Amino acid sequence: MLCAKCEGMLDLDVFPTSETSYDHHESYTALCASAASGCELCHCIKNESSRRVQLADDFDAGLPPEDRQIQCFACDRKENIRGIYWVRIGQHALLKKRPVDVVEVHFLWVFLAFCVKEDDPMSDLVRGRVMEQRSSSDASFKTIGNWLQECLENHPNCYRSPDAMLPTRVINVHSATPFLQVTQGERGAWVTLSHCWGSKPPLTTTTDTLSLRSQGIALENLPLTFRDAVEITRQLGFKYLWIDSLCILQDSRADWLAESSAMREVYRNAVLNISADACPDTENGIFASADSQRHLNEPVITLPCRSSREQIKGEVSLIRGVLSSQIKTPLQERAWVLQESTFSPRRVRYLGDGIQWSCETIRSCSEDDPAMKRIIGLKTDPHSIFQMSKVVGSGDEQLARREEILGWWYERLNDYLGRQITFISDRLPAIAGVAKEVAERMGYRYRCGLWEEDILGGLLWAAPGVGVDLSRGPSWSWAIVDCKEFVRGHTRDGISSAQLLEDARAKVFDVQVKNINNDPFGQAESGQVTIEGPWRSVVWPDKPPPFLETYKKRRHILERHRFIDVYRYRFTEPSQIALALDQRFDGAAIAADILPQDAIYLQINRFGNYDLHRRADVRGIHALVLQPTGNAENEFRRIGMAQIPEDEGMADDWPSRIVVIV
Repeated sequence: MLCAKCEGMLDLDVFPTSETSYDHHESYTALCASAASGCELCHCIKNESSRRVQLADDFDAGLPPEDRQIQCFACDRKENIRGIYWVRIGQHALLKKRPVDVVEVHFLWVFLAFCVKEDDPMSDLVRGRVMEQRSSSDASFKTIGNWLQECLENHPNCYRSPDAMLPTRVINVHSATPFLQVTQGERGAWVTLSHCWGSKPPLTTTTDTLSLRSQGIALENLPLTFRDAVEITRQLGFKYLWIDSLCILQDSRADWLAESSAMREVYRNAVLNISADACPDTENGIFASADSQRHLNEPVITLPCRSSREQIKGEVSLIRGVLSSQIKTPLQERAWVLQESTFSPRRVRYLGDGIQWSCETIRSCSEDDPAMKRIIGLKTDPHSIFQMSKVVGSGDEQLARREEILGWWYERLNDYLGRQITFISDRLPAIAGVAKEVAERMGYRYRCGLWEEDILGGLLWAAPGVGVDLSRGPSWSWAIVDCKEFVRGHTRDGISSAQLLEDARAKVFDVQVKNINNDPFGQAESGQVTIEGPWRSVVWPDKPPPFLETYKKRRHILERHRFIDVYRYRFTEPSQIALALDQRFDGAAIAADILPQDAIYLQINRFGNYDLHRRADVRGIHALVLQPTGNAENEFRRIGMAQIPEDEGMADDWPSRIVVIV
């Protein structure tokens, strides 16, 4: 049995787009009543929502009428793979209200994918297919081959390097026994593998084993993930495979530096990237991991479906949408993989519940029709760096385009810093390829993770209480902290770089960085920023002690509700400074006892935002917290960041000073 609202959902003639919606029941209460009356789809939606969060039947009673309406959307966003219904309620109420108590409001958020069997009458209209084959089956390889052929032949916007020069070393899989081939300027097509190393080091190549690997690598000696990658490469008809642990000499610092700096070209020029998303290490195997959660793709419910316009009827199976089944895979937790996924023009991802295709033009899943028949036209993330043209000149249009690219960079940097990295010293090299691409498109100068032309904004990062390691570089760079999130002060408030300069309290005269091997995108040995701005001592006897924020405290609130930013919405008293120190400390400690008595505040820029505690718009100053190094007069190192309110003229009439931050 279906209610009238659900009958409408299954009429493909009125299937919504990403811009339009379909109004379902007027409230969650009505949905529950319909489910209790026997509507199978209402019951399904209610059950799927309870998998995420337990909701009372009348949970939306406190919401205004306009926020109770259940709406259905057809997703067309970067997370979407199939034709997916997005059913939601209450989210608008959650986002548009600022009082603290709104944090406790739950909301309904369900993704259901439409899939049919290949021989169903609706197969020409519904893109999704019920997955019936394992990832290692001939049918799966045929599907991947169809995706690849479609992209290479019919996607002009997808990058393809014609007759590219092979990387320094590749694994030749053409013969029965694969071997490591040292190239001599040959050209050809190769496939790359993105994988997790895991807690146990994978099979590697060193200076001592290079000759042995060149003679041959028996398949039985390869870890299962590598063995599966060889099989995929062969099945798709390619001769060369590139795997980082085997193609880079792992005991040679010189070789590692040279090859890591070439990562962008290795992945960008490859014909395909195999992404072993579900494998936590190299022993689990690509195929076994990809099939480990196939049950998630089993239909939740199968219902009659129709199109009056096409005069056909059939059956549609609803399966859990991609966001319901898998949000982040083990591979996507790995820092190095960010640039691998960024630069690979074509990727086949082996997820825990199936196979996914991704290229610049389209994304598909193993349930999809290889001919890509679909109700909804799906595109990849519109914010792909390769869809942003190179900026030349300095007009308003060029400035706006630079802001777009800069915003893309900071989004990726936030993502990157939340990922795991085995060696913290790799923090800069692992994102060097992305930085090179941004530099080429913006024309900006890269300085130890920051951009010289946006240096004031770049200095405003915060990572409260996570710890620093000055051996990794200068104190003013995020690369020295075990940072899990990058907070760039002025972009959180929607202020552009141009506006930041207008509101600037400081002026930068010079930025110098000494990089290893003179590579501006690689590891930094040292660096300094010469800057002038208003300053004063942190010792402020007639003011309350600073509100001390810890990373642990900040994460606790962020985990409760993603939209609350404690550092922006500071829970402070009037005339109280909000302080985020970079070093680790006891969260119960008092700020006045932790701050070095010789430390100073250096004003950077003015800001404005909404203070939850005071229920009012406030303005204040972003400032760096600096401590003298004792090595030279006016030489300081960064130890934190502060927000200084403009209450009672606290930020006015400070003397100006030129300092060098190292």
